[in-house]
Amino acid sequence: MKMNWQLKCLFYYVPLAEGIGLATTWPIIKNFMYANVSPDILSLSNMIEVGLTILINGSIHSDKTMEFFRNRFSLLATVHTLCFVIISLMGETHPELRFIGFSIMESITGNLYILVFRQSMNRVWEGDKLTKLQFDTVTWNSVGALIGGSLVFVLDLSLHQALLLQAFTVASN
Repeated sequence: MKMNWQLKCLFYYVPLAEGIGLATTWPIIKNFMYANVSPDILSLSNMIEVGLTILINGSIHSDKTMEFFRNRFSLLATVHTLCFVIISLMGETHPELRFIGFSIMESITGNLYILVFRQSMNRVWEGDKLTKLQFDTVTWNSVGALIGGSLVFVLDLSLHQALLLQAFTVASN
């Protein structure tokens, strides 16, 4: 399949923008979040995420289930993005809710979103073309992360600005 400009944007702009946005914001957010939650909350959120991931991933293998989510991919992506923005912004005043909320969200909508997206890629590309596309995506994400990591030294973002920028990055992607 020949890539048109929309597909090129999807496979090159999105990972680049994601790398920049997340690498610019993550050090600020991570520093605040980890300093303001107890190890018990971290452990609980990890247990929730692992448990739900096992449950979700173990139960969606049928073709009928995958077809259901494939037909609702836009809705799934929208729900995931809205949940990300809401949960992320709640973290400014309630960091423990951000950890618990993300563990639930990522294990449910995040896993489904990624699974449907990857399965769609596998249906269109295969073999060396798929490998190259996946490699290019990782490369552009890494370029973005390098740019974003250097922006941390230039920008003096507050936690609120970092949360907004991260939410905008995820929403735009």
